[in-house]
Amino acid sequence: FLNNKRLPFIIAEIGVNHNGSAELAKKLIDAAYNARVDAVKFQTFKAWECASKYAPIAEYQKGTAENQYKLLENLELDFADVADLKEYAESLGLVFLSTPDGQTSLDFLCDIGVKAIKVASGELTNLPFLTAIAFKKLPVILSTGMGTLGEVEEAITTLKLAGLQDIMLMHCTTEYPAPAEECNLKAIQTMQKA
Repeated sequence: FLNNKRLPFIIAEIGVNHNGSAELAKKLIDAAYNARVDAVKFQTFKAWECASKYAPIAEYQKGTAENQYKLLENLELDFADVADLKEYAESLGLVFLSTPDGQTSLDFLCDIGVKAIKVASGELTNLPFLTAIAFKKLPVILSTGMGTLGEVEEAITTLKLAGLQDIMLMHCTTEYPAPAEECNLKAIQTMQKA
């Protein structure tokens, strides 16, 4: 999906910043387009795929919802809305990417024709899910945040054993916004050498 694209390839991380509103999501696509990015990236999930109704919220999330399930449920977009947003982004010439958080979301994204699968850092060690992703035969952008070099190697091996060769690694930090001194950009060179 990077063919004929300039480098660097800029992805606007929309994630769940639409707060569950398709209308706001469309405005965020417009803002990304006006910023002249190459792609927009969302998160596609159903709360029941990601969290238990008994999972507590993190300290920094207090006051937003009673538990993780409710928090995620409030951030969901209907699959029909995701399909519409993909179509809208592509009408502007943007690549539409999304991170699935379960098999249902993965199948849906493939059904609507995404050009690549973005794998979240939290799935780096979820080898059965990585295998399912590899079987889709789409390019993978694999986030490595908080992963050890060994875990990254195991994830790549899992994808390759399932027949996938088109794998891009993304060095990620888990603090937002990340202070420059904590970005550890030399990790990119370490992963390239490994």
